[in-house]
Amino acid sequence: MRSLKTPSIETPSIETLSMGDSPLHRVHPGVKMVCALALIVLTLSFSRTSFAAMLPFLLYPSVAIGINDIPASLLVKRLLVALPFAVFAGITNLVSDREVLFRLGAVPVTGGMSACAGIMLRTLLCVSYALILMAVTPFPEITARMRAIHIPAIFVQVLETTYRYTGTLADEARALATAYRLRAGSDDAGVRLAHAGSLVGGLFLRSADRADRVWAAMRLRGYDLRGVRAEPKPISLRDWIFLAAVCGSGALMRIVDIPALFAAGIARFS
Repeated sequence: MRSLKTPSIETPSIETLSMGDSPLHRVHPGVKMVCALALIVLTLSFSRTSFAAMLPFLLYPSVAIGINDIPASLLVKRLLVALPFAVFAGITNLVSDREVLFRLGAVPVTGGMSACAGIMLRTLLCVSYALILMAVTPFPEITARMRAIHIPAIFVQVLETTYRYTGTLADEARALATAYRLRAGSDDAGVRLAHAGSLVGGLFLRSADRADRVWAAMRLRGYDLRGVRAEPKPISLRDWIFLAAVCGSGALMRIVDIPALFAAGIARFS
């Protein structure tokens, strides 16, 4: 007789989180987009061997997750998607750059090791900035602000349809996987290799058909390539303070190597 499993609490999606009402949710969408872009540019501006100097930038995702009650597991699952690409790029540096920069005790630290760690941290930070922006800003507000700053309408439309159709594809994939498990008569969550081709073909046909229906529904409800515009929303003093605090502190941490200063202070007083 099978034992009953206690149902687990489902982790909310990013789209659900974006409809919340935290302090960061109430910040002007355009300000949040500028802050995220500024942090990404500042993070990518570090040299390839600068690992320790980027560590203070972990403050931003840590504070955002804590203040806005964003489940860390939700970000980790999506970070794992980008992680293999960063690992592959980092491994190539391990092979190509073997010059010893310094030693941690008896362990030599090469330029490739530092570059590998830097790539991993850059990936973690940049993906975190984008995910947190999505978790505290409804997607229609993001695309509306993109139109407001005159980003080409076709680019915004492609972004919107991709966002919607990705969810459609995921829904159809879950439905097919559930149907497969029920018909297979097994608790095994995997798909046999012999059945994978037909399932992928069926997924393509089902998702394409549903995507057509979604597009038709959007057009019937008034969606137009050039007709959607952002509602005017003034930037308050609180928004300007938030922008200055995030961008100013980020620029300061980019110019000043805080970990190096901290290490020098410890060495001086020890």
